[in-house]
Amino acid sequence: VKIAHREQVELLIELDDLAEIDPDFAQRIVENTRRYSKIFSEAIDEMLPNYKDREIQNKDSLDVYIEHRLLIERQNHREGEVRDPRDRYPPELLRRL
Repeated sequence: VKIAHREQVELLIELDDLAEIDPDFAQRIVENTRRYSKIFSEAIDEMLPNYKDREIQNKDSLDVYIEHRLLIERQNHREGEVRDPRDRYPPELLRRL
């Protein structure tokens, strides 16, 4: 919940904790860190909106810019066209953790 409301800006995944549960999985993460980092980021991106129960209190200039760009995208799409404006921008640019 703290990450969803930007009260916390990092999610720490301890490999030692994972190794206690599944040593093989922890080793695969070590061997392919970039891929697993992307998988974890995508999962977090998917889950975060479910934990957000209020608007972010302290928006910075990047928040305002992103909201503005997404609003313009919504306004400029054709009538009846269904698409998520977030699909137009790489998730790495919209991610705030």
